[in-house]
Amino acid sequence: GMGNIAVAASNQRIRGIDAEIDAEKKRDGKSAQSVAKIKQLEQKKTAEQRKQFEIKKKMQMAQIVASTATAVMGTYESLAAIPFIGPKMAMVAAAMVAAIGASLRREEE
Repeated sequence: GMGNIAVAASNQRIRGIDAEIDAEKKRDGKSAQSVAKIKQLEQKKTAEQRKQFEIKKKMQMAQIVASTATAVMGTYESLAAIPFIGPKMAMVAAAMVAAIGASLRREEE
């Protein structure tokens, strides 16, 4: 999905920064100006890695939400078919599944 595309693009940017760092180290790597440039590139790389971490975290959150919704619907549908008490049991069970999903989301934050 879109998240995987964003992570792949981020990986490519990180590889590009790594290549710039390597090129600068080969070119000079010792002068104050070169060391400062390498440090700046390292900071750029760290910022990109943080962005990637946030993207992955949001993808995990979305997966938890989707899985919870699917589980709630499946729980409700399976119990609602029981005559008389089924719909009430289904609502209670679906609420419990939703609560578990919500607690998993809080743990991820």
